[in-house]
Amino acid sequence: MTACIFLGPTLPLDQARAVLDAIYLPPVRQGDVYRVLHHYRPCMIGIVDGYFHQVPSVWHKEILAAMAEGVHVFGSASMGALRAAELQDFGMQGVGDVFQDFRDGVLEDDDEVAVLHAPAEIGFAAASEAMVNIRRTLDAAKVEEVLSAATHRDLIRIAKSLFYPERSFTEMLKRGAAEGLPRTELDGLNAWLETGRVDVKRSDALAMLHLMKDRLDSDPEPMAVDYSVEHTTMWDIAARGMVAEPAASEIDGDADVSAEMALMDEIRLDPRYDEIRRAGLLRLLTLDTAERIGVDIDDDQRREAVSTFRLDRDLHLGADLRAWLESRDLDRRGFEALLEDDLTVEEVSDRLLPQAAGFIIDELRLRGDYDRLAARARVKQCASATVQKDRELTEDRQAITWYFTHRMDAPPPDDLDAFARKRGFKDGDDFRRAVRKDYRHRSISDGAAIDEGNSPPA
Repeated sequence: MTACIFLGPTLPLDQARAVLDAIYLPPVRQGDVYRVLHHYRPCMIGIVDGYFHQVPSVWHKEILAAMAEGVHVFGSASMGALRAAELQDFGMQGVGDVFQDFRDGVLEDDDEVAVLHAPAEIGFAAASEAMVNIRRTLDAAKVEEVLSAATHRDLIRIAKSLFYPERSFTEMLKRGAAEGLPRTELDGLNAWLETGRVDVKRSDALAMLHLMKDRLDSDPEPMAVDYSVEHTTMWDIAARGMVAEPAASEIDGDADVSAEMALMDEIRLDPRYDEIRRAGLLRLLTLDTAERIGVDIDDDQRREAVSTFRLDRDLHLGADLRAWLESRDLDRRGFEALLEDDLTVEEVSDRLLPQAAGFIIDELRLRGDYDRLAARARVKQCASATVQKDRELTEDRQAITWYFTHRMDAPPPDDLDAFARKRGFKDGDDFRRAVRKDYRHRSISDGAAIDEGNSPPA
C-alpha cells in the first residue's frame, strides 16, 4: 500500500523516513492532492506542510474528492492541522495538539503555523519560528518559573504582532528589551531556550506518521464516506486542469525529476508515441465522462475483473502476481484501481457505442481502410439478397464456427450475446446477421459454393 506525505520545514526528511516509508512530496499547494490521487493512486495521504500565501492553498474539495475515492487523509502540525480541523466532520483525520487547538477554537489564524522557509534544494529549512511553537515554549518557560505571568503575556503579544516571516525568538527578545521588559527574565529565557524550546509542530508531525504507519500495517479497507462530490462546471474544468499537470516530484535530495516524468521522456522518444498518447487521452476523456454521467462499478464486478485478468495471464500464484505488479511499479491497490478504470471505460463505451457509429466511420476514413471495407460491405449487401431464409439457421452455425476459427483464432464464446454487445452490435442476432454476410462474402470471393458440408477457406 502506498502513502503520500506532503512535508516541508516542519520535519527533516530523514526523520520522517525513519518512521514511515512513503512517497514524500513538497509542501502541498492547490491541485496537488487531486494530482497525487490520480498519478500515485495512494491508499493514504498525509498533509503536514502547505503553502499559504505564495501560491493558492490546497482546496477543501480536492481533499473531499480523495476521501470519496477511498483514500484515508490525515493532517497535522501546519496546513494539515488547519484542513483537518475544517474537514473532520467529513472524515479527515487530524492528529496532534495544533489540530486540537484549531478544532476547539483556541487558535483561529493561519499565521499561527506559517513560517518562512528555504527552497527544496536545502531541505525547506525554516527561516522563521511558528507562533504555535513560540506559545508552547513560553508556556513551558512560565511553568518552570523562567518567566512571570506578566512577561509571558507581553512576549506572546510581541511575537504575535510580528509578520510571520520575521517571527523568531531573537526578534521577540530584542523587541521585549526595547519595550523595557525585565532584563533578568529576558536573559534567563535566552539561556533557557538552548534546552527548553518546544517544537510542537515537529511532535505533531511525528505523531501523524506513527499513526499512519500503524494504520498501514493493519491493511485498512478503503475510506468510506457518506457524501458525494458534486460535479459543477467549474469543478470539472478545474479537475481536468489539475490532472493534466504533472504531480509533484518526490523530495529525494538531488533528484530533479520524478520517476513518472523520466518515464514520460522515454514514451515521447518511442516510435509508438502518437498511438500511446492518443489512447491515453481517450482514456482520460472517457473516465471524465464516467464521472459526469455517474458510472459505478460494484464489488462483484471488481472481483470478477481481478479473477479474469489473472486467469488470462496465468498469474495463478500470489508470487506471480507480485512479480507482475513489481515490474509495472504497481501495488495491489493501484492494480485494482487500474482494473476498475478499465471496467469504467468499458461501461462508458457500451453506453456511447450506439451514438458513435458516425465517429467510428470517420476514424476509418482517416486511417485509410475505408475504401476496402466499404467495398466489402457493398458486395455483402448484394449477396445477402439472393440467399433464401430457410438456410439461415444451418448457415448461422457454420458461419459462427468459421468466424471464430479463422478470423478470431479462438473458440466461440459461451455468451454470444455479451460478446456481440461488446463489439458494438445490438444483440446476438445482429451479430449473426453480420457474420452471415461475412461468411457469404468470403465464399463468393474465394469461388466456393455455400453448402452445408463446404466451409469457406480462411
